[in-house]
Amino acid sequence: MQHNNILDEICKASMMKAATALSKMLKTPLKIDIKPIEIDTIQKINLPNYSDKMIVCVFVPIKDKVVKGGSSLLFTQKSAFAICDSLLNRTDGSTNKITEIEESALKELANIILGNFLTPFAHSLLIGTLLHSPAVFENDMSPEVIKHTRSLLSKYIDHDTVINIAFGYEHDNKIGDINIVFNSKEINHLLQKLMVISNG
Repeated sequence: MQHNNILDEICKASMMKAATALSKMLKTPLKIDIKPIEIDTIQKINLPNYSDKMIVCVFVPIKDKVVKGGSSLLFTQKSAFAICDSLLNRTDGSTNKITEIEESALKELANIILGNFLTPFAHSLLIGTLLHSPAVFENDMSPEVIKHTRSLLSKYIDHDTVINIAFGYEHDNKIGDINIVFNSKEINHLLQKLMVISNG
């Protein structure tokens, strides 16, 4: 991948915008852990490993004409309950199962995080906007969820080599991971065009 420094700066700024939105939604400051950008195949990129715990995943496809990809918001079931308490203005410890109400709140959270990432990301690449599709919700054992996430990424990205942009967040019992994955060929093409325009 060429132009790594430019991509790093674009991704860092976009991730901080997404993290700020997440912090506002959860009404608490968050410790953010920005991971190094990966360029690898869908089967080899690092996705969070929660051992054999029950986890929640909200997957949002990015089905834009310019760039294809997908975003996953992952957390343990325990963390999902704590996050739902914040999102739904409940007393801490009130949520103990995921119904349609909790699922809807978590999907909305994933949409807002991704929207806040995609807006500055797209503007920096001079492509206006990037569109995403309705979220897919999953609540299962970690290995099954990660396997299915890779399957969804393969379905929506028509190129095996991808860019994996990831960060984790943490505050007390609210802990999670966000991965935003794009077709690397399309992103590289956009970066090349950006360099041509910048060097004018």
